[in-house]
Amino acid sequence: MRFILFILSFIQVANAAVLNECVVLESGATITATSNSAISNLAPGRLKQLRNFTGTLSATNNSGTTPTMAVVIQTCESQDTATCYDTAIAFTSCTTGSCSERIDLAENTNNVFSHFRVKHTLGGTSPNYTVTVRICHN
Repeated sequence: MRFILFILSFIQVANAAVLNECVVLESGATITATSNSAISNLAPGRLKQLRNFTGTLSATNNSGTTPTMAVVIQTCESQDTATCYDTAIAFTSCTTGSCSERIDLAENTNNVFSHFRVKHTLGGTSPNYTVTVRICHN
């Protein structure tokens, strides 16, 4: 009986690892101008199996006059291309103080590639943010 429970537990853990993968697109990055992050790969070779995505943003405004920052996760055609498209994971604009948000994108019907990056659009005078962005799929 214990052996069967062990096998079932092992299978459950293995499936969870396959179905819930996350990539940190930025971790504690200092953002001071409109920019794009580096491109990261998520679920290579298995993207057609993916239906649900979750994006999370955590940001803190460090300085600036009337600072704003809009953040969207983009999907890119390849690791080394500038051809990227906005996804529906577009976070509410940050201003002063801290902001955090989680967006669940269920049953995605848009074309999504296995490469992702973060696009930041800043406004105000001398805005400065510390940003962490993550994307997961299941």
